Order: sequence, then structure tokens, then C-alpha cells
Amino acid sequence: GWDERVLRKGLGKYLDGFAVHPYLSRLANNPGDLGKTPEQNGLIEGLRAIKAVVRKHTGRNLPLFATELGFNDDGERSQELLQARAHVRSSLILLGEGFRFHMPFSTYLPGYGFYYSLGGSSYFPEKAGPKSVVPAYAAMTFLVDGHESTGPIPGLGPTAWGYTYRGPDDVIKALWSEKTKRVSVAVRGKQVELFDWMGNSSLVSAGRGDLEVTIGPNPIYIKIALESSDR
Repeated sequence: GWDERVLRKGLGKYLDGFAVHPYLSRLANNPGDLGKTPEQNGLIEGLRAIKAVVRKHTGRNLPLFATELGFNDDGERSQELLQARAHVRSSLILLGEGFRFHMPFSTYLPGYGFYYSLGGSSYFPEKAGPKSVVPAYAAMTFLVDGHESTGPIPGLGPTAWGYTYRGPDDVIKALWSEKTKRVSVAVRGKQVELFDWMGNSSLVSAGRGDLEVTIGPNPIYIKIALESSDR
């Protein structure tokens, strides 16, 4: 609502881009809460609504930037895995929906950061230990950095999501779901590389252009090398 009010007054004609902190509106009283997943709290619908509002009041698609998003694990080890999933899945959604970049809340703020304080100030510790989100985020960045989204992957069924990201040398497909399920994904080539969300990989045969994979709450990645004629 705030975005539309200011854009309606003509702000858009002065803008070269549009930046947001995409905290979930349904959790406005407790932003970053892990009670529900980003998808359950309407992140995808919210991002599409922002894009539509910007386009409506500026007459064009502005470059979009996400300049802060964090999730609070309340300092509980039991919440650490949920925090990692929320960060990685939110980043994949933001990039998949066409945002130019996403800046996660990764500092040492208690509950929100990517690291535990191991001594000294909680905000600026002398030593820090990584949470599960660090290797998961590193794997995602290694695979999709420098790639551009070509949009959602269709046909995954309810409570399952995925996006395709194209780079200069390969195509990355990222997929996940609320519950474990088996899906079929269109791929090119006889062999592709399959990554889990921590970056462990294996080569798998693709058959006749389709690959069956098991997906769940932790995203997986399918890396498809481009032929020279496709680059």
C-alpha cells in the first residue's frame, strides 16, 4: 500500500530503479519470524504485486533490488535449519522473479545473522562460527551468480516451486517443495550435473530429455551445460 501511494503521486518519473526490503507483510508485527515458510507467507505473490504496481505507475519495468531480508532463529539451534532454508529459498525466489540482486541480512545481530558470536560483542564478535545457512548460501551463489532468470518452472504441482537461470555457459534449474515428492523436469543433453543444497554434486543420465528427481524442503540444482550453438 505504501509503495502505491507514493508512486501514485508521481514519484516514478524520478526513479531509475526500485529497492525494497521484502519482509513478509503477513508477519509485519514480527518480521523475519520462522513460523511459516516464505512461500506460505506470500513472498512470491508480494513480489509480483510490487512489480505490477511499479509498472502501473511508471509505465515501464524498473530494475528491482532487494536491499535487506533476514530471518530470526531466536538463537535456537532447532531453528537454524529453518533459517537456512528460508534464506536460500527467498533468494532463489527474488532472483527468479527478476530482481537484479538480493542483499540478505548476514551480519552478527543475535538471532538474525549468518554467524554465531563466539566471544566479545554479539554485534561485532572477536570470533564467529558459521550457521548452516553459510555453506548453503555459498553453494547457491556459486551456481546462480551471473545468471539471469528465465522464469518459473511449470508443472511441478502444488506446494512445489522452481526457477530456471541462464548463464553464459550453462543453465541452472533450482527446485524445492514443502514435502518430499517426485517430479519430472525437462532438460537438454544426455547427462547433467545434480547438486544438493550444500553443493555436493553427481552426474546423472537425463534419458530422453526428461529427468526425474526427488525434491523436498532443501533446494536442489540441476546444471545443464550449453552447447556451443546455444551460447
